[in-house]
Amino acid sequence: MNIELTGEQLADVALSTLRAALGSERYQYLSGPITGGRRLLTWHLAEGRLLAAERRRNACRRAVIEPNIADLREEANRQRAAGIRTIEPGSFEADFVHWGQAEFLAFWDRVLERHASRVRFVSGWEFSAGCAFEYRRAAAHGLARVDVDGHELAPAAALDLLATALGRIDEAHDPADPRDEVLARLRDAIAFQTSLIAAIARG
Repeated sequence: MNIELTGEQLADVALSTLRAALGSERYQYLSGPITGGRRLLTWHLAEGRLLAAERRRNACRRAVIEPNIADLREEANRQRAAGIRTIEPGSFEADFVHWGQAEFLAFWDRVLERHASRVRFVSGWEFSAGCAFEYRRAAAHGLARVDVDGHELAPAAALDLLATALGRIDEAHDPADPRDEVLARLRDAIAFQTSLIAAIARG
């Protein structure tokens, strides 16, 4: 008998599994780009905008998503080798779930709220709308936020990094070129999260 679960029900199952594995202990959460980041910007300018739409998705997975996940796993392994218990989102295999970004962000927000002690942001996080979202939600949950070296990542410092990333994307983005729509979406998403983080900084 096949049982069809909604996206929310699947999220509940995944959270229940995490709860069974982690118990009441809280872990460090590692935040880094998966579908975006600096690697997406570099790849798009060098290759992505030149590809037909039907080839672009698979090429992006090979050139951006898979290396981003590999970087996250490598950093998580370093953290664990240092004795820091770490939740690493890149290894969450969910292709069968067919979630959009909003569903993934909502799921990881619940993980932050229930299971995270702090959030460590890898280098280049500021080029990721998802990471900017996780910064904002970590602040809302009262979680410590640190950079990859473990130094405090205060809102003012985060905003400086995000402003630099937005400037880089603006320089690369050609509004008249429809092939750059991916950069426009990335910029708008990061800018939206940045405006909300700025409100946190103002208190």
